[in-house]
Parts: sequence; structure tokens; C-alpha cells
Amino acid sequence: MWIRNGWHAILAIAISGLLSNSNAEAQQPPTMEDRLSDPVYMTWVSEPAVSACIQCHFDGPGDAVIASGQSTQLNAFSRRQEMDAWVQRDKHTIARRRVEPFTESQLETELLELYDRLQSRIDEVVSVYRSKGYRLDYDNIGLKEVPEEWVGTSNVLSRRICDKLWGDNAVDTPEGYAKFREACLTCHGGVTEETVRGEGVLSKHSIGIDCLFCHQEGNQTEWQKKHFDNEKWRLSSPAQKRALGMSDMVNTANQASVCLDCHVGNRKRNMFVTHQMYAAGHPPLPSVEVQTFSKQMPQHWQTPSQLYENLGQDPTRAKYFAINYPGVVRADALRAEKTYWDTRKVFIGAITARKKAVQLMVDTAPTNDWGDYALFDCAACHHELQAESYRQQRYLTATRESVPGRPRPHEWQSVLLDVAYRLGGRNRYAEIASLESELAKCFDEKPFGNPESIAKVGTRLLAKLEDLTATVQTRGVDERLARVALKAIAGTDEAKLLTYDSARQAVWAINAISSELNRSNSPLDAEVQSTIEQLNDSDITGLDTDLPSGRKQYIFPEHLQAELARRATFRPDALADLLQTIADK
Repeated sequence: MWIRNGWHAILAIAISGLLSNSNAEAQQPPTMEDRLSDPVYMTWVSEPAVSACIQCHFDGPGDAVIASGQSTQLNAFSRRQEMDAWVQRDKHTIARRRVEPFTESQLETELLELYDRLQSRIDEVVSVYRSKGYRLDYDNIGLKEVPEEWVGTSNVLSRRICDKLWGDNAVDTPEGYAKFREACLTCHGGVTEETVRGEGVLSKHSIGIDCLFCHQEGNQTEWQKKHFDNEKWRLSSPAQKRALGMSDMVNTANQASVCLDCHVGNRKRNMFVTHQMYAAGHPPLPSVEVQTFSKQMPQHWQTPSQLYENLGQDPTRAKYFAINYPGVVRADALRAEKTYWDTRKVFIGAITARKKAVQLMVDTAPTNDWGDYALFDCAACHHELQAESYRQQRYLTATRESVPGRPRPHEWQSVLLDVAYRLGGRNRYAEIASLESELAKCFDEKPFGNPESIAKVGTRLLAKLEDLTATVQTRGVDERLARVALKAIAGTDEAKLLTYDSARQAVWAINAISSELNRSNSPLDAEVQSTIEQLNDSDITGLDTDLPSGRKQYIFPEHLQAELARRATFRPDALADLLQTIADK
């Protein structure tokens, strides 16, 4: 039954698209023939959870057909573009399929089976169209080339990793696949438990991260029907929505937390890339600047500033912002227009990343995994051994006495934290800085740190960071603060920029802040902007600040090979000079 309902959803979407093309924006969506030829699209619109969302969040302006069969006029809150951006361009939609552990010999079989299943589904849809009097160009429907995002090099890499971790071909057994599911699919597929679907579907399993992974609290579904009541739902408080099961993605810290569970780690949810996984071939996790990653996903939602502008004279605009951002807006609704939301997200994301890293240490301390090298900065061991190196100089000139030769925890978070911590006020900054210093000393007590001490100090630090997050989320970030923050990051001590990940973190943050400043009425000085552009020139700095985003972009092998080479040869000299130029302006 769910398959039949899925194809009815496809038909409703297609008809909606045909009727709304005259109102579509300049960038036209793919044709229906293109969509029916896309196995990713065809899979997701057949998923019950996703097909329900598609009815209101797909295919441009117009009325949405809701579950009751009635239509409701949507407004700026739902532009009917969200799902199109997610399905067509977001790698998360295919994240699980890309790591299905296939051998090279299995790839051809998978493609042949995919072709047969897709063609069968296409025939059903075309038949429904014809019965309704609509026509499609059948000659332009079907796989026109091998869909690289469906099976490819990453599947073979995944298989090699599984074979190294659990033994050759072990993943072909139910027990071996269960290990793969537990170790890998908590992130790559959003999977905790699942059932295998029957014949007649495009994939035996979900192919990636679905809407509900981010937007729903567990199995609480009561919110799904209630949110069709646009105005009433929109003006409900975040607490009321959460009580009915909808995740609060308006809350910037919550949004960052969902992302960073996978991109930093969460032991409680079994999301942790071990050093054994890295040694087996898992690409290194990069540093994460949440605003940059969100934008390059690509982003399928509206930022607060975009929403404020798109709502225009909507009478509910002020009330909506007062409910969802009470500390930022306060009594003056215009504060929402003047707030630098992207800059605010940079620093809330930085604090959240630090919380995830510290929580990972605290949760790992009482386990047998404490000595896992993945808890430490990769470059602490994987770097050239050179006399009079930057690392030696950093140790010799450090203001804090430390023990040489001890692996250091991941350093990339610290680049933005000095500024982020200051947003909580002078007293809180002093408290947190003291705890950070105390935590650093715990790593000097013995090789790889003293887990008992780290757990105790880390727990105290986490409590302070929770308080700081609550404070920063109620603080408006204006143009003055954005400019001060940009100069402060540009003035980062060169000793904090030794690792490739740390250096990129600084550049990503400067990009986000400068971009937002340039959209304001008082853009940056032309010379400063020119210098910022040089920060993103890999020939000058040795950094690649572009992410391999988009559904057709692969991390392995081409991107990864180039990235590892850049990491190995990175030196901070040119970057530090450019940053100093910005700081001195």
C-alpha cells in the first residue's frame, strides 16, 4: 500500500509542478522526465515520511495539497523549494547508499538490478499519467548514464574498510552487516534499527538521511498533522512544538548539535570514528565551521535574516521573532533586521563543537577506549619531524609550562573559542578560560592524559559551556561586534594555526563574517576584502576552503588524495601574514 501511495504522491507533485511553472523562479526545476529518471528522487518520493513532507515543501510557489485533499495557500515560511534543494543537491540524501559495502564485482549487478527496478516504477507512473490525460516524453525517461552517486568508488572503499575491520566478506553475513550498521550507519544512514523492505522497491534500505532524522524527536509524530495549521503552529512556542515531537531547528545550538553529533562525535548515540576505522581507510574528519558547512550543504532552509526579509509586511513577523528569539529581539522587532545571524551562528557553532569534543572525552574516560588515538589531534603524530620546526618553537615560546612529546587533543576548535567565550561576559570568560587551562594540564599528567582528571574537569567545563550557550543565544550580534570579531580572529596567534584544520577554521569564520558585513550597508574596505579573497587562494595559503558539497561530489578518491597532500605540506606563514594585514586595518 505504501508504494501505491508513494506513486500517487509523485503524480500530485508532478501535476503541481505543471500547474505552477508559470510562477516559477528564474531557475527552473528539473523536468518531470529528469525526475523520473533519477533513482534518488524516485526512491525518496516513495518513502512515506518524505512523501508527506513533499506535498507542501516542493516545486515552487502555489497551493499545497494536504493530506485531507484540500489546499492551503502557503506563504514565505514554506516556499515549496525546501525539498527540491534537499533531494536534488544534498549529499545527505544519498549518504547511506554511498557506503553500502560492495565489492567491485558487485557494482555491475547492483546497477542492473537498479535499472530493472527503476524501469518498472517508471512504467507504473507513466501509466497513471496517461489515465489522467497527461503526456510525458517516454523516450527521455530512464537511466541515461551510470548514476555515480548510486554506486561507485566510495562503496568499494567501504567494503575494504569492513573487510579490514571484521574479516574478508564478513559483512555479507547477517552478523557482519549488523556490525556495519552499528558502527557506520548511525551517522551515514541515520539508522538505529531498521527492517528490510520487500521486493518491488528501488532499495532494500533507506538510502540516506531523511527529513525526520533532523526534524522529529524520536518516534513522536503528533506534530505532523498539527503543523498544517500554518499560523497557529508558527506562533506556538518552541517548547510546545517539542512537546508534540518536532525538533527545534530554529534554535541555533540545537541545529549545530544535530550536525556535530556526526561531524565531531557522540558516544551515547554510538557516533564515534575510531582510530582503527581511520587505519582501515576512513577519510579523516575535517574541522567543522557550522555556518560554512550549512551554507555549502547546500542550505535548504531560510536563515533568520532571509525569513525576516521574505515575510515583509506579514503581521505575524514581529511576533514570530519575539517567540523564537526573545533575547535577541527583546522589545524591538527591528533588532531582528539588524542582527548578524550568520556571525552569531559561527560562534554558537564553535561553542557547540567544543561541547561535543569535551563530552566525547568525558564519555570515553571510563571506557576501554580512552587510549584511542582518534581522541587526539591527527597532526600531533602525523607530521614531519624537522629540527627547529614550528611545533618546537611553539613549545619553547609557550607561556604555559607543558610536557613535550605528549599528544594534544584536537586543536581546531580553539581558533574561535577565545572570541566565542568573551561573548558571555568578563567573569564567565575568566571561569571558562581557567577550566580550559586546567583541562590542558590533565593531558600533561601522563602520556595520552589522565582520563579520571579529564572527566572531572571536563564535566565542570561542560556545565559552564551550557550556561554560556544559553547566554550567547539571547545576545544580539550587531555590525560593530561582527567587525570586532573579524579583527580578533584575524589576530589569532600563529601558534594556533599550525594544523591545516585549525587554519581552515579561521578562514571559514572570516569568510562567513565578511560575507555578512558586505551584505550590509557598510561593507568592508576594498583592501581588506581583497586580502580575504587571497585567504581562499590555495596557491597562496595552501588551503582549500571549498567543501565537496552537492550530491554528485565525491570525497574519495580524487578530493581526498589532494586534501591529504595539502595537509602534509601546509605551512602557516603566508596565511599568518595575510591575517595580520586584516588585523592591522
